[in-house]
Amino acid sequence: MQILWQKADFRNRQKLQKTLIPTGITYDKVLGGYRTPKVNAIFELGRSLSASLGQQKSGTQTSGEVHSALVEREGFEPPDL
Repeated sequence: MQILWQKADFRNRQKLQKTLIPTGITYDKVLGGYRTPKVNAIFELGRSLSASLGQQKSGTQTSGEVHSALVEREGFEPPDL
């Protein structure tokens, strides 16, 4: 994503930003940083996977499953015939 951003011209950067952060970015003077009102699902999935992989490496994960906020556990796969 970083390379895509670096190679993009101004117009394509705007398109990419609106795709990834449709609600826009604001500056929070109190916290001294940039904020978004809503986290994009792609970023949340990446954060969730990184956290799960970190738990697996450290041995703190309680079960062998990686939990997804996007996919239901049952009913996802086709039934056996």
